[in-house]
Amino acid sequence: MTANGLRLALLIIGVIILAGIYFYSRWRSQKQVNDIFAASPQDHSDILLGGQDIKLPVEPTLPELGQLESEVDSDEEHQADTEENEMLAEVKEPIVKQEPLLAEKVETKPEKPAETIATTPKRLKLVVMHLVAKEGKKFKGAAVLKALQAHKLRFGEMEIFHRIMKIDDKDISVFSVANMVKPGTLIPDEMDKNQLPGISFFLKLPAPIDSLKAYDDMLHCVQHMATTLDADIKDEEFMTLSREKIALQRAQLF
Repeated sequence: MTANGLRLALLIIGVIILAGIYFYSRWRSQKQVNDIFAASPQDHSDILLGGQDIKLPVEPTLPELGQLESEVDSDEEHQADTEENEMLAEVKEPIVKQEPLLAEKVETKPEKPAETIATTPKRLKLVVMHLVAKEGKKFKGAAVLKALQAHKLRFGEMEIFHRIMKIDDKDISVFSVANMVKPGTLIPDEMDKNQLPGISFFLKLPAPIDSLKAYDDMLHCVQHMATTLDADIKDEEFMTLSREKIALQRAQLF
């Protein structure tokens, strides 16, 4: 055997001896501890603590651990069964059963729908339309008189013009036209000398004839005269008479 081989063999033997001593020391220390706990498993007196008794927990043996595991498994199975039963109970009992309780607690009187209130137009008692001259201008009285006569509007009561229809052999005013300026009169003999800022048409409801026919007749006169006189058409609030406003007024006739 060479010198290197001998050194390697001695080194291995030394490692084995050291390992043996190490494991033997650990075995003896563990054995002493076990002997101490075997002699006094629960109560120990520590001199440094002034002789106070220290109660150490007793480690459960293998049979006890098995019993604990079986009890834990049993509790978990019982809890799982309970949760499963509760879930099944909830599925079996329909939610519909709660509806009668809600119906008994909440009692509301039927109210008219908001949409119906909003879309139900208030019936008109008077329809007013204005023919207004362009800003900074006025109508010539003669031109207004000619336009009124062209639409067969007649001068009459209250010294204004009217749409006159014969009903039951009587002359009845359907709608009327007046001066926008007080006192509102439109006297033919004076109109040639005057200039007017505008004229007003008004229809009292219910009309002596079909209200829709009376409304359409007045609207036709207003629109045609607006073209003739180069005027703007305004509603009762002197806002532009739009198609939407006309539709609303029609709905409010009845």
